Amino acid sequence: MTEEKKAPDILVSLTLSIKECKCLSFSFTDYALKNKKQIALDQYEFTFTLTTQIFENEKLFSVVIETKLFEKQSENVKIELAELKAKCAVAVINFDEVIRKTDDKSQLLIPDQLFLLCNTLTVSAVRGMFSIKLDDTIYSNALLPIVDPNLFLPTKIIA
Repeated sequence: MTEEKKAPDILVSLTLSIKECKCLSFSFTDYALKNKKQIALDQYEFTFTLTTQIFENEKLFSVVIETKLFEKQSENVKIELAELKAKCAVAVINFDEVIRKTDDKSQLLIPDQLFLLCNTLTVSAVRGMFSIKLDDTIYSNALLPIVDPNLFLPTKIIA
């Protein structure tokens, strides 16, 4: 039987430096471009897909986020309005203290705290990017909500 479990909460002292934070792409859908009426604040919905990578030689933790904005017309009807893809990379100055290897050296052990901090930074940056991209449009009232960063923690699977 397989059980899902999060890694234990171990606080570590992180020394980080933001190396890159940029919008990779942004686009409106055809529907969004043709729409002329403003959408109520409570009818917006955002989805996220986060992909993290560790570049061990460069001591970098990188997060690429793909975010979609929808108009929620009902529980079952959601129309995509826009898509934004962004990347944030953080140098982990004390990489060797923070990120460990398994005994057989086959995997890196990454503390939840690093995931939380980097993913929170990335989502906050995307909030600002959406604000700028949607400014002076009928979608300027679409504000990316505050999100519980624990939702972005990877799930550990123990067999």
